[in-house]
Amino acid sequence: MVRALKLLNGQNSLESEDMPDGKKVRWQYHHKVNTDNNYINTIARTEIRKTPPPIPVFSGSSYFVVTREFVKRVLENEEAQNFIEWTKDTRLKYISVLTLVVQNVSVALSARYVCTLPGDRFLTTSAVVVAETLKLLTCVFIVLLQNGCPFLYDSVVVRYGDTLRLLVPAFLYTLQNNLVYVAMSNLPTATFQVTYQLKILTTALFSVLMLRRSLSRGQWGSLLLLFAGVAVVQVQQHGGPKELAADSSGQNPAVGLVAVLACCVSSGFACVYFEKILKGSSASIWVRNVQLGLFGTALGMLGVWWKDGATVSVNGFFFGYTPMVWVVIFNNAFGGLLVAVVVRYADSIVKSLAMSFSCVISTVLSVYLFDFHLDLLFACGAGMVIGALYMYSTLHNVPSRVVPTDVTGSEVVP
Repeated sequence: MVRALKLLNGQNSLESEDMPDGKKVRWQYHHKVNTDNNYINTIARTEIRKTPPPIPVFSGSSYFVVTREFVKRVLENEEAQNFIEWTKDTRLKYISVLTLVVQNVSVALSARYVCTLPGDRFLTTSAVVVAETLKLLTCVFIVLLQNGCPFLYDSVVVRYGDTLRLLVPAFLYTLQNNLVYVAMSNLPTATFQVTYQLKILTTALFSVLMLRRSLSRGQWGSLLLLFAGVAVVQVQQHGGPKELAADSSGQNPAVGLVAVLACCVSSGFACVYFEKILKGSSASIWVRNVQLGLFGTALGMLGVWWKDGATVSVNGFFFGYTPMVWVVIFNNAFGGLLVAVVVRYADSIVKSLAMSFSCVISTVLSVYLFDFHLDLLFACGAGMVIGALYMYSTLHNVPSRVVPTDVTGSEVVP
């Protein structure tokens, strides 16, 4: 084998031939995995045709030798990346986009609605705790179903040092979830959705600082465009000095802006920190989220005691809860888990498209539901943000891995 490799003298050894007609059906149609009663998986062809491949497809041997430079080029080449994306099931992409859009829009609009209703106001700190508890119990159930109680005890309790590493992101996610309610109480849904996309910028900056990750010039340019678009939206929001003060409905745009900026910083740092501690770890995402949920629930209860302890002692933990508040909590808890499952089939382009569609749909619905005033300045700023999201996700000059998002500690609006 060594002698054969030396004979190649740094060249690739690849066999290829024109694709026989009998093999073309393997990539011309969608396929699905079927599981029988004995839990044996088989692959079956469907009658749904795929779109044509972006580059010619050849038949070859499963045994080949390639150089490091060849592999690097495949990872960086735009045509190769497009082909890899094409091989994925495009129906799952559409489902991913739809799920992400519905989750983003529904949580944003419903949270804005319950945060601005007149009458007794529910305690947002308690809502965060309830959502965290629901997600924690769900993740515990999944781990028990997959691996059993001894495995869960060993992963969380016996390896307590590994569990303690999740304390920092759990604190940041708990803080972030509370700040999102503050931002939604003081900013229009459309303004919040657009401004909240700054978390892409903060995540990129922290990934460069903490993970030594490189970004292309095009990606830096898209981040600058993102910042400029958010700035334009905020100029529209704070159109005059009077708007910086609390309005007649008790909403303060300045407080909302500070809250959403703090959310973006905490989100960026938590995501990168979470990714950093995941490197070299064999723990499943569900175990990680059980660990996060334990700290998140405990820290959330501490927040309830510190901020609303007096109110809880008088009116109770569920003071101000209405059916709509429960809808928001369940949507945040179980919708976030659903997104976490679906997002496994979504690439960065799908996610950026989902965020873009969410911004557009939230803006349109806000006009009808909350009498949001859409002007040219806001439309320009939102357009810059949407364009920046697409540019950042489609530029592959420097390969970079998608930063994982948390499930148990997911934001109120992803």
